[in-house]
Order: sequence, then structure tokens, then C-alpha cells
Amino acid sequence: MATGSPKCPVEKVHIGDIIAVKSGARIPLDGAILNGNSSVDQASITGESMPVEKKQGDQVFAGTINGEGSLEVRVTKNYSDTTLSKIIHLVEEAQSQKALSQRFVDVFAKYYTPSVMALALLVFLLPPMIFGAAWAIWFYRALVLLVSPARVRW
Repeated sequence: MATGSPKCPVEKVHIGDIIAVKSGARIPLDGAILNGNSSVDQASITGESMPVEKKQGDQVFAGTINGEGSLEVRVTKNYSDTTLSKIIHLVEEAQSQKALSQRFVDVFAKYYTPSVMALALLVFLLPPMIFGAAWAIWFYRALVLLVSPARVRW
């Protein structure tokens, strides 16, 4: 029987091993409950806002949090095959494959943002320095340009 203590890494726990999960502890691996009853907070996996009551024979997921009772869980999946690791893999994969529109926006912003910043700086500095205009008015206009470039009214 593997213990749920930090001295036993999840990599060393195999399918069929039995782990003890104390109340308030995070369940380390997917498995089936052998003994015990408890409420389990599955929000990290299912998004449910309320803990779910679990009893003997029910499935539990890695990354969920055991409630008040202690559980004995028979491991049904290795750490690399758990529901949580699959979710993490899918999120990483989705983030690495950006849509064409997202790539366009990234390239566009790379040039647009510095251009608007430079233009706002010029709007703030040039009229007061060259024509002796009031600093406060042109500072305000530069800020308007930054906040809403499509609505600038000179």
C-alpha cells in the first residue's frame, strides 16, 4: 500500500496500489474508493461549485480535494494518464496552436501599439514646444488619442 505522504512521489505509485487520502488532502491520482465516505470538491475538474458526496465504488479524480472523511483509493490510472494531466495537455496544445486571426492580431499589435504611443508623445510635445500652445490641453489630447484613437476631435 502506497501512502499519500510527500515521501512517496506519484511517479512511484502504480495502477492497483491503494492510497490513503486524509480529510482536507488533495487526491493525487485517479482511482476508485475502496473504503470511506466523504464529500469531494471536484471544481478543478468538472467546474461544479458544490462538493460531491463519494462512497465506496465511486470514482475520484486527481487534483480534487477530499472533504471531511478519510478515503482508501485504489489507483486506476498512472500519473501521466489522469484526467487532470489530460486537461493540462489539451490546454497547452490549444495555447500553442493559435488561430490565423489571433496570429494576425499579434503581428498587427506589434507595430500598431508602439506607433500610437509615439504619435501620442508627438501630439503632447510638438504643439506646446513649436507653437507655444498650452501643455495641459495637448496632454489631455494625447491621452484621448491613447484611449480612443478613432474618436479624436482636434
